[in-house]
Amino acid sequence: MDKIKKIITIFLLILILLIVWAIISFSFYDENDNLGNGYTYYSEQQHISGEHEIPPTVIEYKYNDEIIIAKQRPMKYANIMYKEYNYFMGRDTLYYWIIEKKHHRIIGPLDYKIFRKRVSEYNDKSLFFEE
Repeated sequence: MDKIKKIITIFLLILILLIVWAIISFSFYDENDNLGNGYTYYSEQQHISGEHEIPPTVIEYKYNDEIIIAKQRPMKYANIMYKEYNYFMGRDTLYYWIIEKKHHRIIGPLDYKIFRKRVSEYNDKSLFFEE
């Protein structure tokens, strides 16, 4: 009987230590990225939020002082937590977005061809994605 109590005690102690470790780890875990001008990429939800929002699922994003660009695949179904956009090529397609930070203007969802044309107007070759 004492052997069973020891095993249960050790098991509970390990369980408590794991819970404490998880709480401490997750409280310091922050992969959110400040994109400037009040915009943030939230890694857990995989979206960009600020005065305008790019809903999940943001696959890739880049930014500079002027704009934020994002590659996004919409969620399979509409979510009431996010504004509904017209995904004109269906929800199983990649879309591209531009946020002009200074003017708080959002452009998107766009197909790759139109996105590429719009981004080229900003004269920053680092702000391109591969299709």
